[in-house]
Amino acid sequence: MTDDRDLVVRALRRLAEAARKGQDPDAHPTVEEIIAYHAGELPEGPHQALQQHLLLCRDCPDLILALDGFAHLPE
Repeated sequence: MTDDRDLVVRALRRLAEAARKGQDPDAHPTVEEIIAYHAGELPEGPHQALQQHLLLCRDCPDLILALDGFAHLPE
């Protein structure tokens, strides 16, 4: 399970680093959007937009999958 936690941390660091470097902040959804998508809490429009992004992005689908494992880690 540590691998899932590490994957989430690395992905969040990559997103934060890209934002600090000014690399197209619209290229990826925000961390909050990814979490809301995973929880099924995004409205229909943003939900579909994020699904389209997931079809084209090589990083974000891994983050979504890692959240599944992260949510089931023992406290």
